[in-house]
Amino acid sequence: MAPPTSARDLGVQVVGSVSQMQAGQVEGRVKLDRLELGSNSFGLGGLSELRGEITILGGVVWLAYPSGKDAVRVTRVAHSNESATLLIHADVPSWRVETLNDELATSALGARVRQLALAEGVATLDRFPFLLEGHFTNVIWHAGRKLPATGVLGASGMAPDVHGTVLGFFSREEGGLIVPRGADVHLHAVLENETLCGHIDSATILPGTTVRLPVSTEAAKISVVGRQELAVDSAN
Repeated sequence: MAPPTSARDLGVQVVGSVSQMQAGQVEGRVKLDRLELGSNSFGLGGLSELRGEITILGGVVWLAYPSGKDAVRVTRVAHSNESATLLIHADVPSWRVETLNDELATSALGARVRQLALAEGVATLDRFPFLLEGHFTNVIWHAGRKLPATGVLGASGMAPDVHGTVLGFFSREEGGLIVPRGADVHLHAVLENETLCGHIDSATILPGTTVRLPVSTEAAKISVVGRQELAVDSAN
């Protein structure tokens, strides 16, 4: 992992991006077993060829593979030789905990977590991680994407009422890098006693859900796998 270079990017480097995945550039860019994961490691991303989703919580890797059009096969591993086409990873040794007192749609989540992050100075960053732990309804999710060229079929569905953990990365710049264009958060989840895992497209967050934010800018040493190739794309 590269050392921090500034207070705004903390050493972020890229060899993959959301916009590349959407353009079908989904080759493997990093092997998961090359990562130095520890109990403070949190991350999310997509498997090569969009065969599934990656979620890392406290150094533990959850892999979600499509299993039919509306179901996933969830695998929890300490190490994996799988390959990612995009991986966003952060080491966060200490979190500050807040509790949501009202119902919140994920479309408004970016503004809320940035507001909460102001108290810790994290909101000055272009991007930072956060955790949600609690109760969610109307969860629209997917795992993998349909790629006719490879025969891979993604899974998607709606979970009406679930409990679990959502890992997010907030970004107020560079739509298409770590968040879809027009969005400010990228969300993955491990839900329902680890039986449902994947990318969250939208959801309603219920009151009582806890929000965890990095205690300081020094706590969020973010490494994003993807930037060099994105720079090449932007130049074309």
